[in-house]
Amino acid sequence: MPKIIVYFPFRVLLLALTVSMIPGCGGGEKKPDGFPPLLPLTITITQDGEPLVEAIVTLVPDSGPMQWGSGGYTDSKGKAVIKTHGSFQGAPAGKYKVTIFKREDEAVGSDGSVTEYYLVDPIYESAETTTCQVEVVSGIKAAAFDVGKAIRINTQKK
Repeated sequence: MPKIIVYFPFRVLLLALTVSMIPGCGGGEKKPDGFPPLLPLTITITQDGEPLVEAIVTLVPDSGPMQWGSGGYTDSKGKAVIKTHGSFQGAPAGKYKVTIFKREDEAVGSDGSVTEYYLVDPIYESAETTTCQVEVVSGIKAAAFDVGKAIRINTQKK
């Protein structure tokens, strides 16, 4: 059977960020009222030393509410150019936990059943458990994280 790869956000926060990052959902070129200044940031994600492709990277503030969603998708080199509110390159200054999300769905049954697999250790999916942190400040334009060995674990056997 052919594999069907789908990235399914499992938390409301991740879902909201993902939707806000779809082109056209960030309000075009006009910034919303109260929009903060942004600092450029590119985050490189590797897995066992190799680029992690097509992963969702999200910045979650260390303190306070997430007013402006910041994140991106990794490219073929594992690099995610961080955008805020889906359209504006960069992130507001501050300390963040970095979540990394990549899953795969595989059609497995003739009845249409699907099995979902973690492709990154699930500890990186949650701000409460991730070990990745970054401080966005002037002069720091890049960060890099390795999420360990490649995995493929059925999400039902967490």
